[in-house]
Amino acid sequence: TLEEDKLKIVWRPADIEKLFRRNSVINIESYEVTIYPAETVQNTCTIPANTYDSETNDDVFYSIWFYDLSGGRTEYVVTIACMVGKSRMKGEKVVTNLSPYGPEMPRSGMIKSVSTDQAEIFWDPPKGEFTKYTLALERIDKEKHEDVDTGAIWSKSNIHPLPGQVLDENISRQLSFQRSTRKIENLSFKLTSYTILGLDPGELYRVELGTKTGNVHTRQYIQDTLLTKPHPVEGMLVSNVSEDSCLLSWIHSEEGHSHLKGYQITVERFSDSKVLRVLVVKRSEKLFKIVGLTPSLDYTLRIEVLCSHENLKTESSSNEAWVTTLPDPPKDLHTDSLPGTTSAVLKWESPPNTIKYRLWIDCEEINYHFVTDMPGDRIQYNASKLPEITGTGRQYTAAIASVITSSRSNQDVTSSKATISFVTKPLPPTNIRISSNEKLTIFFDPSLTEKVSKYKIKWKGEEGAAMEELIESCEEGPVQFEFNFDFEINVVYKINIYALLIQGYEEDTIYESKELHEKLILKDESQIFSLYRAEEES
Repeated sequence: TLEEDKLKIVWRPADIEKLFRRNSVINIESYEVTIYPAETVQNTCTIPANTYDSETNDDVFYSIWFYDLSGGRTEYVVTIACMVGKSRMKGEKVVTNLSPYGPEMPRSGMIKSVSTDQAEIFWDPPKGEFTKYTLALERIDKEKHEDVDTGAIWSKSNIHPLPGQVLDENISRQLSFQRSTRKIENLSFKLTSYTILGLDPGELYRVELGTKTGNVHTRQYIQDTLLTKPHPVEGMLVSNVSEDSCLLSWIHSEEGHSHLKGYQITVERFSDSKVLRVLVVKRSEKLFKIVGLTPSLDYTLRIEVLCSHENLKTESSSNEAWVTTLPDPPKDLHTDSLPGTTSAVLKWESPPNTIKYRLWIDCEEINYHFVTDMPGDRIQYNASKLPEITGTGRQYTAAIASVITSSRSNQDVTSSKATISFVTKPLPPTNIRISSNEKLTIFFDPSLTEKVSKYKIKWKGEEGAAMEELIESCEEGPVQFEFNFDFEINVVYKINIYALLIQGYEEDTIYESKELHEKLILKDESQIFSLYRAEEES
């Protein structure tokens, strides 16, 4: 038995003692045990020989303690020799060191710092001298920890074989690890700290440190448990940003990371760095919707990977993303009145605290695109310069959004759009003429609007109901219409002609141009008509 300042020597009776007992001719009187160096103790002790029972052949073990030894790096030589009378026979020698004192555990534990693939440990040096430190490291898999008695893995042997029976390659048997020790290292006795390399992220390790002198290991090991940091997420994306929410997604490989618990999301207001919310998402999730945000604000989003085991917790380095929530959009965008041929008046309801608006007007048919910014106190816009001729009778899309400038990125952030569609009026026909051979026929030049397909003509005398008819458009030349109506002599008739734009699947939406209007009069029974002018009334 080896301790820090004493040792115990145990031996069986010598074969010669057994032989002489049986023959009863020569007696082994005693054993002389010598230790060198003796330092402060007597270096020689005599142990009387016991009676050997030849009938049972039972051996009697001999032992002796040497106390108050210096230990440390001192190598002791112990000699055991048989004494026959005053004759000393050649003895057997044992060469050994004493067990060194073990390192001292700091009050805060052995673990100084931990990263994804390494850990720094430290300790207080032991008293007394020794040759080197012995460091043992084992990764504890989650399944092993849950299914196997931890004591079986970390059982400690307090009885060490005598020197000479322990080989260097079997050092692990002297340590407390009785299962697959991943790494055993001998460290310089001068060290008080050490960095362990080659660890795996998100894993649990047990570290044990002892001392060693020669082939003798300390009885006083210190040990601690560490949990390495996980790898951070590999990709982070913010999408589907609205006025009060956004969608956060990320990529993270779960390979290894036996103790991965989940992901921690921190929502921080950029203006004052105030943490508004800390959320923990389970490990199976890689997508999370953050709700309850305030419109028109800059936020910082952070995500860390979390690992834990009992009271050990660790997290990865942070991944960071910025997001600016959308401002509230304008509402109830509408046209104030029916659009004209090249104009439309747009109105909307303004959300509070709007700084700026952005208005888009587009017509894909003629490749027309217009955008303008307006101050936030406006609630209407007069689009008065739409394209002439080609832009008449067209469907336009108008959209308006609130715009803010992010204080973090100094870039514009645009709200969702309020959108409407409107159709401009077609141009009216022009240049009305009449022919009065047998029946009154009116001619006029067609509208310049491309999609006009019909015309409507209305006429009314001074008394009586108004009459109207539809006229099909023609591809070439002027459009003509022959009246099948009995006009009264000397009665002024008002004639109005409209260009019609018909839209819709069932042609249920009709847009009318302004009227082309004239007056005519039948002067006598000869069916001679003329356009009526104001000067004829004088």
